[in-house]
Amino acid sequence: GIEKALPLLAMAQFFEVGGLEAILTDYIDARCCEKTASLVDFLGMAYTLGLEAFESRFMHEIACKFSQFCTNERLASFATEKIIDLFKDPEFCCWGRCDIASFMVLHLKMASEVSANEFSSLLHFKDKMLPEDACFLLSMMYHIGCDFDPTEYLDSMAQDMTKLCADQLVELPMRILLELFSSDNLHVKAEVDVYTLVRSIVEERERRSNPVTQEELFQLLNCVRFKFLC
Repeated sequence: GIEKALPLLAMAQFFEVGGLEAILTDYIDARCCEKTASLVDFLGMAYTLGLEAFESRFMHEIACKFSQFCTNERLASFATEKIIDLFKDPEFCCWGRCDIASFMVLHLKMASEVSANEFSSLLHFKDKMLPEDACFLLSMMYHIGCDFDPTEYLDSMAQDMTKLCADQLVELPMRILLELFSSDNLHVKAEVDVYTLVRSIVEERERRSNPVTQEELFQLLNCVRFKFLC
């Protein structure tokens, strides 16, 4: 199979055995589309063996069928520059509009280090976002120090606040939280859920030895639109 042909191809290239190289190249090229489920494994092998042509080929095949790989942890573990190359493919295809952002979050959680430039390049390719993904990306923007407009992310989060918890929100700066809780588009199952989130954020900040100030507390409570708090 291809998994055996790739190391042989690398050896044929190293020892400059042109005839064998041509045969193996044709063999792999003809069969790489037949094993979609193994494309990420083949990509990893090609990368490790230094087979740049097939690395590009497997990357292209994955990009064309990205919806089948958007939860693949092995693919998400690749270097950020490789993920950006994947998104740049002119035939990149993803059916789910939130899947790209979700894959970005999966990658970023696994990446050891991502520069501000790489992070900004990744965000260029996102489409729609789930609330929890928007929250993670917004928090990471803040920590990396990117210059950004939070509106799009806050709108995604506000669409369904039931998907968020204090552990996620507490990472955001207070000005962002106030903008989120003041949004006219805030959607929760019940109004009391907003108060519960606010209280949980205050408690979590206390646990992290970073308590909210009295002014911040009043600002947060001002976002809780309940008659019993008036």
